[in-house]
Amino acid sequence: MDTARYALLFQSEAREHLTELDGALLALERGAPAAEVPAKLNGIFRSLHTLKGSAATMGYLKMERMAHALESRADALRQAPAVPAPDTLALLLEGTDLLRKTIDAIALGRGEPSDLIDPFVGRLEGRAVRDGESAVGRPTPRAVPRLPRMTPLSMAAITAPPPLDAASGGASGGPSGGAPGGGASSARTVRLEARRLDALLELVGDLVVVRERLTRLLGARGMLDGEITAVMEEAARAITTMQQEVLDARLLPVSFVFDRFPRLVRDVARTLGKSVRLVTEGREQVLDRAVLDAVGDPLVHLIRNAIDHGLEAPAARLAAGKPDEGRLTLRALREGPAICIEVEDDGGGIDRERVLAEARARGLVSPACEALDDDALLDVLSHPGFTTAPDVTTVSGRGVGIDAVRARVRSLGGQLELQTEGGVGTRFTLRLPVSVAISRALVVEVQGEPLAVPVAQIEGTEAFVEAHTLVREGVPHVVVVDGVIPMVDLRARWTGQAAEGDGRQLVRVAGGGRQAALLVEAVLGVQDIVVRPLAEQDQAVPWWGGSTALGDGRMARIVDLSGL
Repeated sequence: MDTARYALLFQSEAREHLTELDGALLALERGAPAAEVPAKLNGIFRSLHTLKGSAATMGYLKMERMAHALESRADALRQAPAVPAPDTLALLLEGTDLLRKTIDAIALGRGEPSDLIDPFVGRLEGRAVRDGESAVGRPTPRAVPRLPRMTPLSMAAITAPPPLDAASGGASGGPSGGAPGGGASSARTVRLEARRLDALLELVGDLVVVRERLTRLLGARGMLDGEITAVMEEAARAITTMQQEVLDARLLPVSFVFDRFPRLVRDVARTLGKSVRLVTEGREQVLDRAVLDAVGDPLVHLIRNAIDHGLEAPAARLAAGKPDEGRLTLRALREGPAICIEVEDDGGGIDRERVLAEARARGLVSPACEALDDDALLDVLSHPGFTTAPDVTTVSGRGVGIDAVRARVRSLGGQLELQTEGGVGTRFTLRLPVSVAISRALVVEVQGEPLAVPVAQIEGTEAFVEAHTLVREGVPHVVVVDGVIPMVDLRARWTGQAAEGDGRQLVRVAGGGRQAALLVEAVLGVQDIVVRPLAEQDQAVPWWGGSTALGDGRMARIVDLSGL
């Protein structure tokens, strides 16, 4: 059997099983209710059993042997279901780590790491059965027979799509549905390589641009009569439907990322001698796969930072009248067209005075600056290399790398926000678009060049009146219907020359609780845009978040409001 064609499928499924294993083992380590223990132990056994069979099918004999040894240990535990001893749980968690390293090594073409697997399996197979569990008289683990090597025919049967039920149009049985013949249809799922969805989305994006160009050309030539208009509208509806289906196919629940972190929190907390409980909320919220992939590393950094520098040591918490166990909350919630992911701790908060003193010493703020609000505090912490930590730790340093987090969030068209209160805690908020592939934008003109402003952050447009401008604390402001807000002259920001002439417009935008008005030379209209990477020469401009092709064939830069 040619196993190469199934390698990616194996790696993906194996990582999912390891995530489930970590979740069950950590639940037992935290002291799961007695009624849940048997189910957790059975789940651990089943995941290891599946991993063993999959490794055998792929010909990974070392991994098969290791999974078999772990499976035997799990089988022994479920014979007398009780919460295993801490050293046994630690051993099983060490095993999931090694399985994960093995999969990573295989994915990189390095093969199975025998130098790591053989000693660990030797420990498992040679260790006494009792392992310090509290259960008395535990029976010797019974040997679990190894599954026979699967044939090419059986692998094909597993990977082929299930037959359709002619009566219902659904899958006739299968792991995700009811029993065959039960009459209930179930949702069918198909595993695809991510590149296929990316390519499909790219093609749909091209169709969106072609649709805009064709409509514009026909309109300019006076060819949009009744029949052609009807056909164009039908084509537009079909393309829009296809676009939405492709975008929906790329959406994944944030649990795909959140499930990585219980193990991270446990390991970092143990390294630092702290007790931390991770709480996740809003796991069902969905994001584009590309956004989820990109946001994982920033969240890792923020979580490690929170445990190391946000949450106090148990003794310090008790002295402050808090529980000795710190609380770290990972939360996803929908706010209008955006998804907010929050990393919140109930620690001591960021020491503003200490940060201010260090910022003054480095010349990052004026010597006359007497206090830092949350926005100014984030700006200082985001400065490359900034830290107030006297010693470098192996885990993190408050502020070190926040610049990378902020840059990654901005590259996704999002914003990073900070709220902190002494003695209460700190919350970082990543405000992200649901999808970064296709979106709607208001196209404006600045110095004869088109720029695209995301519609999701626009509150309205209005004519610019010179008499309605004023300056507050050195910052231009403009009077609008419901107040006075800061004004950003995009031409001046881009070229250093203020916008001039009649017909100038204000585009009111909002995000992160703040408002502003963008001064532009003309408003051209709203259209769907396909987000493309910036040209290399444009990447140095912090308020450009990408580029797009317009319906008239011109390229437009996309305004990143968080960078203004």
